[in-house]
Amino acid sequence: MTQVARRTRGHTKSRPSRRRFLKIAGGIAGLLGAGGGVSYWLLFGGRGPGRGRKVLSDGEIRIARAIAEAFFPPGSAFRLDGIQARVAERLDDYLAEVPERERRLIRAGMRAVEYASVLTSGTRFTERPHDERIAVLRAEDENEDFWRHLAMRALKAVFGLLYFEIDEVRAEAGWVLGCTPSRPGPT
Repeated sequence: MTQVARRTRGHTKSRPSRRRFLKIAGGIAGLLGAGGGVSYWLLFGGRGPGRGRKVLSDGEIRIARAIAEAFFPPGSAFRLDGIQARVAERLDDYLAEVPERERRLIRAGMRAVEYASVLTSGTRFTERPHDERIAVLRAEDENEDFWRHLAMRALKAVFGLLYFEIDEVRAEAGWVLGCTPSRPGPT
């Protein structure tokens, strides 16, 4: 089919042929598919476990350490910070025990923190200074977008559970495991 010239309000405009239109549409679909594939890989794909790890890759451990250090910074109310408490390593052990769906969601949440930072500042979360990482997590936690807020709360809950699972941290907080009845039971 040849191109047809049309005259519209004094301008000559040519319409692309069907073949050209299909090429353009195919190119756009290919770009969208590739972009979607890259996005999927960034959030859900990646490498297998790092050396000596059960689930997390070396990059994911680096992200988990940066998040743990931002949630539980040195010099906070507790003697152990997120790195000393080995929260990232505990996360690796924890993820080995949870179902695949939850494992993938937690890993995707960590990667989202890492790569969303590139969109806002041009650098990955792990490459930002410590005080900026704290500010990023605080801003995400206070975000008015329900889903972003919910995702950050979920990550915060998982990291918090792993941190406060440590006997030393619980003792500093004054928490005791177990139940103490308020009155004696029947004898």
